[in-house]
Amino acid sequence: MKPRAPAVAACAFACALTLLAPAVHAEGVGQTPPPVTSPAPPATSPASPAPALVAAARTELEAWQSGKLNLDHYIPELRPRLDEAAVARVSPQVQGYGAVKTFSYAERMLVQGVAVFVFRAVCANGTLDELISWNSAGKVQFIYFRPAP
Repeated sequence: MKPRAPAVAACAFACALTLLAPAVHAEGVGQTPPPVTSPAPPATSPASPAPALVAAARTELEAWQSGKLNLDHYIPELRPRLDEAAVARVSPQVQGYGAVKTFSYAERMLVQGVAVFVFRAVCANGTLDELISWNSAGKVQFIYFRPAP
């Protein structure tokens, strides 16, 4: 059974650094990003990313499910927005999907030249997409959870 989303933003969590582009930037936690106003670049789906990236993405999903983030994994500019209140709002939504049965790479998109990876988690109570991007130092600069289409 797939969790029901009472509102567009109910199961969505977005945090982005403005470097990623206004098209994916949300002003606060739990808000839906504004619509893209310019044509989106074509999505690309190269071969699966390195196993370490898949493991890092799954680690972040599991951290959000448990409500215990390691802020050292995130860029400094994003950390203040990941306070206890934000985690308390988002974690139950992600946790509602239940235990992860499978976690796999779905695709890679370019958003104004920045690679955003999409991973799909098939969980006990539904399927969830995690969109995530890392900077050159390996720190999370964007993360977004949504019900899978």
